[in-house]
Amino acid sequence: IDRLSRDPKIQGVIEYWCDLNNVKIKTIDNPTSDEFIGDIQSAISKKENVDRIKRILRAKDISFELGRHIAKPPLGYVYDKNIKPSKLVQDIHISLIKRMFEMRKNGVGYLKIAKELNLKDKSDNYAFIRIKKMLENPFYCGYIQYRGIWKKGIHESIILLEEFLKIKGNEKWKKLIE
Repeated sequence: IDRLSRDPKIQGVIEYWCDLNNVKIKTIDNPTSDEFIGDIQSAISKKENVDRIKRILRAKDISFELGRHIAKPPLGYVYDKNIKPSKLVQDIHISLIKRMFEMRKNGVGYLKIAKELNLKDKSDNYAFIRIKKMLENPFYCGYIQYRGIWKKGIHESIILLEEFLKIKGNEKWKKLIE
């Protein structure tokens, strides 16, 4: 049971359903499933889960310090698994994204950009809010974010920081990323 669930609450649910359906729980250590041993195994599982989470967070902290993006990359980037460690590289959507930024820089609204992209690219749906979020994402000018902190990333930027700040038109982003 301790291997089915790392969470004591879920382990309790599993044990409840096993009891309800007359399923006998057998372990290698104790064929009669002593409750005391189950509690010890549950505590060990909980400790393993806490340690696993700490390792994941430590790895994310290290990746961020090295300037690597931690989550799924935004449209326009993919992980190149042939490069060790894997690196974000620009993908086939790059010209589309550059076009979006160029249109916005020329004063075109988000809705009009979305309509034009939907006419040109039938394989995806570009909604107003998606376009807005993309054009407000400093990732495209070379920055990454983790735990509320922005930092220069090691990925190649699609637009220059100056262009991004001009499109944004406010000082909020400048303070966040400098």
